[in-house]
Amino acid sequence: MKNNLEEDIQYKSAKISELDNKLKAAHNIHKQALISKNELCEKLERTLYEFKEKDKRFDEKINIQRDMYLKEKKNLEIEINNNMQIITDLKEKIKQLETELDSRNFLFKEAEEKLKSQFDSFSNEIRMKNELITDLKEKLHLIETHNKEKLLLKHEISNKECIISDLKMKLEQSRKEIEITYIELTTLKNKILDLFSDKPLNIEEALMKIQKNLFETNDTNKQLTELKIKYTHLDEECDFLSSNIEHLEKQLGLTYKELEHVNSQLTEEKKKCKDIEEIKCQLEKELAEAKSEICTRKPALLLMEEKIKDLENNNAEWLFKYTSLEQKESKLTKLLEDCKREIVKLSDEIINKNWKVATLENRLQEENKLLQQKTDLIAEYKTKISSMKMENLKLQEKLDKMESVRSKETLIEKDKNIQVSPNPKILGDIRNAQIRQHEERIEKLEKERKIYKSLCQHRQKKIDELEKAMKALSVDKLPLSSSTSPLRNSLSSSK
Repeated sequence: MKNNLEEDIQYKSAKISELDNKLKAAHNIHKQALISKNELCEKLERTLYEFKEKDKRFDEKINIQRDMYLKEKKNLEIEINNNMQIITDLKEKIKQLETELDSRNFLFKEAEEKLKSQFDSFSNEIRMKNELITDLKEKLHLIETHNKEKLLLKHEISNKECIISDLKMKLEQSRKEIEITYIELTTLKNKILDLFSDKPLNIEEALMKIQKNLFETNDTNKQLTELKIKYTHLDEECDFLSSNIEHLEKQLGLTYKELEHVNSQLTEEKKKCKDIEEIKCQLEKELAEAKSEICTRKPALLLMEEKIKDLENNNAEWLFKYTSLEQKESKLTKLLEDCKREIVKLSDEIINKNWKVATLENRLQEENKLLQQKTDLIAEYKTKISSMKMENLKLQEKLDKMESVRSKETLIEKDKNIQVSPNPKILGDIRNAQIRQHEERIEKLEKERKIYKSLCQHRQKKIDELEKAMKALSVDKLPLSSSTSPLRNSLSSSK
């Protein structure tokens, strides 16, 4: 019992120390939250002051730029009016010069059209003659190619005539050889006849010789027939080539006549080309004179055009400046509107933040009140717990005393039993009486024990209730912003 009570007391004291530490941590977190809140308020005030100063500077800059813009606008309007007067005067002068130029250009155009018509007629004639020259050149080229082909044919014919003469010579030689072979054959026949008549040779040898001679004669006859056929073919080719040569000679004569005619035409056309070139030179001189007149009158026109371009460029520059200034004005107005919107937004944000700060302050005050109430409750609970601890200690001391009394009584009884050794009957009565006394004391002690147990249980219940109340106090969420988040984390960890 004693050990259990000591353990419970130690456990509850440890819990009370933990709760004290958590309360201290919560107080520290609350202090940090207040410090961060004050820092945020200071930052917001600084930002408000900076934004106000920026607005003032921006308004000053805008006013300065507006004054500059109005001055530039007035100067531009004056310069534009002056330039417009100059432009109107120049436009009138330009119109007069344009009328003069139109009249002169009309005269120049008439002269140019006449010259162009003449030049076109000459150019058409030159084209026609150039086409004729190209045709004649092509014909000459064709004739030259024909002449080259004819020369090649002549060379071929001469070569073929040489070949024919060679073949004729070979034919004559072959004829002579055939005659010689014929004479030899006749001589052989005569010899064979003489042999048959003079000496009776072997018939088989004679037949073999005769067969050989017959084969040789057949071969020679075949060669003769082939040579005759070749000779007839060569005669035909010679006739054909001779007819071609005659035809080509006739064509050459015709082409020479055509060449003479073409040469005569070329000489005539060269003369005409010279005449056309002379006319062309005259026309070019006239054109050069007309161009020189145009060039002499061009500088005045160019000067006028340059002046017009300069004025137009000046007008364009002034208009560009005017438009750029208008664009700047529109941009500045847009910037002003945007800045005003931003200022309104920032003022709204500041109002919202001030409202949030006020709500947070109210909440902090309420939470401070709650924390003070809870701290008061915790202090009350601590006093109650300390009083209960004292009562527990007193009860424990009483129990210790009771146990010491019981131990002493047991020792005394043992001594009595050892010292006195009465009769067994007396001893039985004494022991029964002692047993009854002990039983009565035990009953009393058990009753006291039950009472103390009930008291301990009742106090344990109270301690549990106090702990639950402490937990409930620690579980209550503080509705702070990001500055009170560490307090929430500590309370959630204390659960």
